[in-house]
Amino acid sequence: LSTSPALATTLIGVAAGRLLRREGATTEAAARLFAWGALLSALGYVWGLFFPINKALWTSSYAVLTAGLALTALALCLWYVDVRKSRGWTRPFTIYGANAITAYVLSGILAVLLYTIPAPAGQGSLQGYLVEGVFLRLAPPQPASLLYALTFTALLYGIVWAMHRRSIVLKV
Repeated sequence: LSTSPALATTLIGVAAGRLLRREGATTEAAARLFAWGALLSALGYVWGLFFPINKALWTSSYAVLTAGLALTALALCLWYVDVRKSRGWTRPFTIYGANAITAYVLSGILAVLLYTIPAPAGQGSLQGYLVEGVFLRLAPPQPASLLYALTFTALLYGIVWAMHRRSIVLKV
């Protein structure tokens, strides 16, 4: 049953892409995307009061809400980056995006390695050792989890940054 909402999310993305191809990077296109995004976000939130917002099941309320939020974010980025030409802060995203598939594959490999490599002194996996021995000593559980995720992401960024510096781009 989650196929229909997933398909709807895809079609909303297709509609946004068609609008951008037709109108280009203009203030009007950004305003239109923002309006649709705000409307869908509000509709998804209200629908979520009656039908739960659930990512795991990809419920219709989740699909509408997240499509609305995505359109709103796209509109803000379109306006700020392409209309206002404010691109200085986008460099890390450009570097990550140039080797996005590499970062994705490496994240899976690294996650498996961290989970399967035994930790020193029989303390479970290297991942568990890092979480309990490092991050949980720095912060309570939820912020520690965030710190772990940010560190993991920064490590992957370091790898794709090094690839970028050497003009290495892996493509499928």
